[in-house]
Amino acid sequence: MAFYLNQVPFEEARENFESELLNVNFFHPREEEIETVLAVGRITCKPVLAKRSNPHFNASAVDGFAVRAKDTFFARETSPILLKVGENCLRVDTGDLIPEGFDAVIMVEDVLYPEPGVISVIKPVTPGTNIRFIGEDFNEEEVLLPAFAKVKPADVGALLAGGVKTLKVLKKLKALFIPTGDEIVPFSETPEPGQIPDTNSSFIKAVLAEYGYETFIHPIVRDDPELLYKTVKDNIEKYDVIIINAGSSAGRDDYAAKVIERLGRVLVHGLATKPGKPTILGIAGNKPVIGLPGFPLSAYLVCEIILKPLAEKYYKNEFHDYGKIKATLTKTLISTTGVDDFVWGKVTRVAGRYCFTPLSRGASVSSTLLKANALLRIPRFSEGYKEGSEVEIALKEPLAEVEQYLTVTGSHDLLLDLIDSFLREKYGIKLSSSHVGSLNGIVAVEKNYAKLAGVHLLDPETGEYNKSYVEKRLKGYVLINLSLREQGLIVARGNPKKISGLADLVKPGVTFVNRQKGSGTRVFLDYLLKKENLNAREISGYDREEYTHLAVAAKVKNGLADCGLGIYAAAKIFDLDFIPLGEERYDLLLREETLEDTQVKKLLEVINSQEFKKEVENLGGYKTTYTGQIVEKG
Repeated sequence: MAFYLNQVPFEEARENFESELLNVNFFHPREEEIETVLAVGRITCKPVLAKRSNPHFNASAVDGFAVRAKDTFFARETSPILLKVGENCLRVDTGDLIPEGFDAVIMVEDVLYPEPGVISVIKPVTPGTNIRFIGEDFNEEEVLLPAFAKVKPADVGALLAGGVKTLKVLKKLKALFIPTGDEIVPFSETPEPGQIPDTNSSFIKAVLAEYGYETFIHPIVRDDPELLYKTVKDNIEKYDVIIINAGSSAGRDDYAAKVIERLGRVLVHGLATKPGKPTILGIAGNKPVIGLPGFPLSAYLVCEIILKPLAEKYYKNEFHDYGKIKATLTKTLISTTGVDDFVWGKVTRVAGRYCFTPLSRGASVSSTLLKANALLRIPRFSEGYKEGSEVEIALKEPLAEVEQYLTVTGSHDLLLDLIDSFLREKYGIKLSSSHVGSLNGIVAVEKNYAKLAGVHLLDPETGEYNKSYVEKRLKGYVLINLSLREQGLIVARGNPKKISGLADLVKPGVTFVNRQKGSGTRVFLDYLLKKENLNAREISGYDREEYTHLAVAAKVKNGLADCGLGIYAAAKIFDLDFIPLGEERYDLLLREETLEDTQVKKLLEVINSQEFKKEVENLGGYKTTYTGQIVEKG
């Protein structure tokens, strides 16, 4: 049996796995006959021949009159030929059968009508003019589709025209997905503390559908090795692929490897990848049995690097490959040598180049996959890439969609989501926002990693917002106000700890959740603490950081903190109490030349509209007094 610590490079593991499957005839084509009208997306298993010619009769290619070409040879504008309808010519429409004895069609636009029942021909036609002859498109027994072709919508029409009502296609790979774990409950149930909703089953089923798998979901199997053994044993003959989700690691309840070993062979237990390390590749009953890690990013990656290539080898087709491009890395990435490190991120176009911004690398973070549209592979012998490096990334959506993104970074605000909705509805522009704090937002605009940045940095010396911070880094800038907003303490409904101000944060038993360093909210907090002569080190939770106002509010809502600093709108969304501490100015920073950018012009149209301002005011805690106005230039 292979051991978990013997991590294998994924390409080597995949090659050995596929080689073993080849030896047991796994990739041998298995066919079924289906109706042509249901064949879109399926793969032909042999050449598809026409059963009849198309057209299968001589047909008119235009609306007009069927004639004998010889009757028109002497027709001229100065001496037209008169033909009697019903005798020397017959009226036909596009697609009509050419009557016997006629060999050409004159377009209806090319004749005159000197009298009822008579047409005047002013120029001659040759035999075959405007006629589609039998087999002009294709002939009986001609190959319409080769073997291993993916059937497209247009193919269906051609196949039916050729009399192909059914065709033989490769059987879909049938996969059984087995979710495991005592802590797992159906996603339809409300989970109790300690329980995890089974989202992986539906998620991976959808992923595998893109690769041609027909996936069936087994009821959740508890952490019982004998029950898991029986489940796999009872189903091994019914499916082409067995996938055991979770139980592939080295924990006390991880039985998958032992079960596979009892039923067949474990070829690999541990891939030299990050994420995806605790993966099992085995064979039982001449079928692949795969132990898939439980974390979403890990599970998806293994689908990409193992299950997708397996399907491509069976179907002899590639699935959803949007190609690779070069992009500038916006953040330094450190990697552990010895493993292939896969990093999901967002690629956008800024200042004529593509920029790749890495997203959270935690294997359990589902939101990363929501935001990501590209994947970077750091080879196992590399220690990583520095910010500003040119890297090759694999696209996970068409390049045309990448071009639709307008990049905004910096400080988080709920209004960015509102702007995104307006831009999508009105202009088809998609806002790509990342929350890195106001200071990092300024740096991103300076380095042309983003077109705009949300900033709200209070200068404690002058009492002004943003100007002094921006001028230290950037020339030729513009600050456009998005809103004035209320900052304050977010506390539980009813304020059970009786918090009335910042002084209460240093009291015993009061826990706090903070925003990250570099955020405008953090700068505002530190300013207020200094003003009131309060020591930040005496605040329990001062070093606990979140990256958005909603995340702060969620911590309070779920009882993980007694209070946090944030905006009123976030407190309102979670039905929490709010203690105002002050009003601040939240601006959008951009380079002056970016004002001419088409996407930015549309954004400015949105934020200057009365419709947008009305929705902002309805959120609560915002004022639109200066919204859309240039408040600083430098």
